[in-house]
Amino acid sequence: ASTSGSDIVFTDSDGGTKLAHEIESYDAVNGTLIAWVKVPILSTSIDHTIYIYYGNSTANLPSQQNAIAVWDSNYVGVWHLGSNGSLSLNDSTSHGLSGSIVGTVTTTTGPLGDTGAYFAGSAHNSIEVPYNAAMNTTYWTASSWIKFSSLSGPIFIDGEDQNGNYRRYMFGMNAGDQRFFIDLWNSAGSRMGSFETTGTYMSGISTNTWYYETGTWDGTTASIYINGVLVTSTSFSGAALYSGAAPVRLGNEGSAAANSSEAEARVSGIARSADWITTEYLNQSAPGSYVTLGAQQVSGTAGATTNWY
Repeated sequence: ASTSGSDIVFTDSDGGTKLAHEIESYDAVNGTLIAWVKVPILSTSIDHTIYIYYGNSTANLPSQQNAIAVWDSNYVGVWHLGSNGSLSLNDSTSHGLSGSIVGTVTTTTGPLGDTGAYFAGSAHNSIEVPYNAAMNTTYWTASSWIKFSSLSGPIFIDGEDQNGNYRRYMFGMNAGDQRFFIDLWNSAGSRMGSFETTGTYMSGISTNTWYYETGTWDGTTASIYINGVLVTSTSFSGAALYSGAAPVRLGNEGSAAANSSEAEARVSGIARSADWITTEYLNQSAPGSYVTLGAQQVSGTAGATTNWY
């Protein structure tokens, strides 16, 4: 591939239908690539072939990426948080909800061999994404990779301002009993309630280990998943989530010292299914469970090629 990766193209099984992709990181020297590709189908029983094309030597090729098309319209924001050793505050979705650093946020090695964000142990160290109407959703899913330097009660994804004046949701760890929790506020600004995982499960959580945390609410039930597995759920009925001017904040709630790292933070305006959540986790933690790489082929042998460039 070219030094910029601009010649990289993914196609469907016919070898010609171009698939939307986003390059998160690319190292031409070592030949490593982290890319997100929107495939047309993913079956539990039938294999589906896609192709990656590269090696076009034409100078000054435009990038073939279409990052916005990778993420479906239900995503509010997708923040990878790092690329090629540097922090990234950009949102990959069509909303373009980029964040800014509050306090001190540094880089760390992420769970996928990429780059993550480290929030040191003092209050207000966070990444804040300013309020946007796209954040006003009826239902909700939030997910992120989290690594704890100490079990001190960080908030992973927080839908409120620093002063707690506007609140939509909170998803994090309770510093007192070291349990994961979800808090939700309804459209009237009233707290619908809070619930936690059990202490029995939390006894298995360790420092300096990456965990994939997901919280959902479908209008009647709130659920918490850890590493793609449902660990607890409870009845949580209410109207749509609060629609006031509450930003999205990653890494820290105002009164808590985070001491944690975070990567691949995502918020959706729907409750993702259990199968979706499990697939997200396995696709990131063990991509070999989904992808088998075939032998490299010479140009033209994969199928009817198209001049994509």
